[in-house]
Order: sequence, then structure tokens, then C-alpha cells
Amino acid sequence: MDSNESGPGTPAAASITVRVAEAPTIAKAFEDATIPLNGTTTLEFSLTNPNANTTLTGVSFVDNLPAGLVVATPNGAQTDCASGTIAATAGSSSISLFGATLPANASCTVSVNVTGTTTGTKVNTTAAVTSVQSGPGLPASASVTVGAAVVAPPTISKAFEDATIPVGGTTSLVFTLSNPNARTSLTGVGFTDALPAGLVVATPNGVSGSCGGGTVAATAGGSSIRLTGATLPAGGSCTFSVNVTGTTSGTKVNTSGPVDSNESGPGATASASITVGAVAAPTIAKTFRDDIIPLNGTTSLSFTLRNPNPAMSLTGVGFVDNLPAGLVVATPNAAQTNCASATVTATSGGSSISLAGATLPANGSCTVSVNVTGKTAGKKVNTTAATSIESGPGSPASASITVRKSILPVTGSRISSYAAIALTMLGLGGALIVMSHRLARRRRRTV
Repeated sequence: MDSNESGPGTPAAASITVRVAEAPTIAKAFEDATIPLNGTTTLEFSLTNPNANTTLTGVSFVDNLPAGLVVATPNGAQTDCASGTIAATAGSSSISLFGATLPANASCTVSVNVTGTTTGTKVNTTAAVTSVQSGPGLPASASVTVGAAVVAPPTISKAFEDATIPVGGTTSLVFTLSNPNARTSLTGVGFTDALPAGLVVATPNGVSGSCGGGTVAATAGGSSIRLTGATLPAGGSCTFSVNVTGTTSGTKVNTSGPVDSNESGPGATASASITVGAVAAPTIAKTFRDDIIPLNGTTSLSFTLRNPNPAMSLTGVGFVDNLPAGLVVATPNAAQTNCASATVTATSGGSSISLAGATLPANGSCTVSVNVTGKTAGKKVNTTAATSIESGPGSPASASITVRKSILPVTGSRISSYAAIALTMLGLGGALIVMSHRLARRRRRTV
């Protein structure tokens, strides 16, 4: 320092340090490493302020997407970067952030959904992130593979409600479809199930349940079941059923599919089997309580019905027993039965006994009994067969009884007329012996 009045004075010194703020850092990642063609995933950007004492303002970046990758519709854009504005037009090829603020040592994120429009590996590099207080930072890269057939197809399973049905019987066929993809919905889901010979859609078809808005086609009496236009959300499933009827006997193997969707290739088929069989008819056994009765005598006629099927009930079980000539329903008929839901018809003095509407559970049995009277002498052979709705008639069963003219009444026991006659003869012999002794005593007195 100097002046007009003096010479130069003593110099003075001072210093200052000018520090340049470090640029913000950026990292990025795709939520999925692989997506299907036209599939969507999330691209996330993480921004960090590495400065311990400096807030960064005007934090910004521009990300130009590679060919074959565009901003999704909708874009799903989100950020927690303070004051930041995202520019990400659906269908465009760039994503930008402007004007964000990052406090010292703070970080924030930006996420936008993107869609793959062509197949291949897409390497995405973001231009350097910058701020008002710093120069540009380093760029960041991430990659995603867009594949043509990476969506798993829907799966299908099926089952018959019953393992066995009779010819003409009906059961339910249940279909279950699932979407195994954790992030991708499936649309246009469908399949065709061609029923095997001897199996048709029941009348009525009994369609129950639904499948993602799809249409189930199952014409009563037809030979196919079809699903079209269903939608399954990611990880979702649906179930529906259709009634089917067996028209011929045998084991029917039913294969459905393959099941398909708009987003995938065709999936696997599904199979289930059912046995359609001629149900065994109910059996019948019968017996008279007595082997022999006198003319106009009465005895009980019992019927035992049995269901020989181990896994199927029989309904509408019945029989008509036309009694042989000379045998009629007694008065009173004393009719009894323990057959469920059954009606016994046995008119006193009539020549027939019938059972209608009985139900026999699998391996079950029941009995019917009616009193009958012998009106003419001779051997009476009585034959009857039982039937059911599910089976048709079974084999007939017979029982016989002898009606005899007798000098002694024979009641309610199995003693034959021959035994009764023998007892009578023994009684006459004893009387003759007594009379002979009495005559001998009289002669001795006279003498």
C-alpha cells in the first residue's frame, strides 16, 4: 500500500479455499431380468448426494431408452425426489427428471414402467446426472432381455366327481385352470375337450362355476366341451364343471387341451378317466315259513332283497310276485317291510304281491313279508325277480310250498302230514289195546 505523502507501506496477506461440490451419483436396475415380447417391467433409478455438507439442487438426468424399449402405457411413473419433475410420455423412448433437490448425504428414487417391443437384450445407459452445484456425474447402465416366448402357458387339470357310473348315469366333470406366471396376466385362455366315445354332455348340462369372463360351450347331448376368451390374472386360477352321461360301458379316458392363451404358446393336456359299467341288479331270495300247510291254511312268505354293488346305491327297487294258482294273499295280509321308501301292495284274497320304490344302499339289504293262504291242494312253485332304476331286472328266485288235504289240522310248524298221520295211527293202536284188555277182564268175571 502506498500514498502521496509516504513511501510504500508493509504488505498484508489472506487466503480462501474454493471447493467444488461432488456430482450426484445414479444407479439403475430393471425389476425383471427377462420379459416377454410386449411384456412390461419397472425401470428404477436411484440418485444419491455424496456431499456431507452440501445440498444439491436442480438434480436432473435424461435416459434415452434403447431401440425396442418404450415407456409403458400407463407409465406408472413415481418419485420421492423432492421438487423433482418426471417426464415419461407413454409410448415414447425417453425418461427425464428435472429440478430435484437432494440434501447432504441423502438419496431418492425414480421409477417408470417400460415395455419391450422387439426381442433381444436391451442395454440402457442413462446420461450423466447433474446438479446446479456440481458438474455432471458418471452415467449408469442396466439391461433387460425381451424374449418371444418366455410367458408360461396356463395349466389345466380335470377330474370326474365319481370314479364309476352306470350306463345312462350322470356325473360332474370338473376343470381347474391356473396361470403360473407371477407377473403376467393371460388373456384369451381356452381349450377344447373332445369327450371319448360313450360319454356325452348331460341333459341338462349342469354348467357350474366360471372362468375369468370366458364362455363355456357344452351342448346337451354333444361330444365336446369348450372354453374361450377367459382371462387369468398373474398367479390366478378358475374352476368350472359340466355334467356328463355315460352311454356305453367301459373305461373312458378323457383328455382335454392343450390349453392356450394370447400371451403364451400352448400348454400341456390334462386327462381323467371314468368307468361306465352295467350296475349289478338287486338280488332276491324268498322262503315260505312252512314247507307244508293244510288246505285253507296260512303261512308267511318272506322276500330278502340285497344290493350287490359295493359303491353304488340302487333306487326304485321293486318286484312283482304273481302267486301260483291255488295260493292267495291271506286275510289279513300281515304285510311288513323294512325297505327304505318302499310301498308294499298285497290285497287280501289277491294273487299278487308287489314292492315299489325301495332304496338299497351299497351292499345293503332289506326284507318284505306277507301272509298267504293255500286254496287248492298240491305243490306251489313261486318265482320272482327284482329290478332297480340303475340296473334293470336281476335273476329270479323261487320257493315252493305243499298244500295238503289232511284229517288232522297242521298249524304253523314244520311237522309233515305224514308225521301227523303216524301219530294218529299210534293213537288208534293204543285204543285197540285198551279195549282188548277190558274185554278179557269181562270174560274172566263171567267165568
